[in-house]
Amino acid sequence: MERQKRYAGNKIVYNDQTIKNGVVTVVQSTVISYLPLCGEEANTIWLGGEIAIKQNESGGLQAFHNGVLLE
Repeated sequence: MERQKRYAGNKIVYNDQTIKNGVVTVVQSTVISYLPLCGEEANTIWLGGEIAIKQNESGGLQAFHNGVLLE
């Protein structure tokens, strides 16, 4: 089973959608979910600031914090 990582930020931005205080779940550099942060979640890495979600060439979603790909 692939290891999931959760990253929280003050803002999650994807296209014209912005989620304040959100969390992004990533598996092998691919975003599998993004949603509002609802309380304390175990094993979540708090990055602060903005996490940008962008679509790659193959149509998958990837998340970036300060221009760095989240893996």
